Amino acid sequence: METLEEEQSSENGINLPKSNAYFNEIRYFADCVLSGKPCDMVKPQELRTVLELIDRLNEMCID
Repeated sequence: METLEEEQSSENGINLPKSNAYFNEIRYFADCVLSGKPCDMVKPQELRTVLELIDRLNEMCID
């Protein structure tokens, strides 16, 4: 008998670990804040670029 993961993997052709990416990201951020260490998963310049792209997309939708 197959496990649930094996059954799902054979259905969709991919084998991904069961995880909660959103929880992991929030947990990482909270750990950084509580320990006083910088969050280096997303660099400030990368964040700036993403925010600029979102701003441009918003402007396009408004026009």
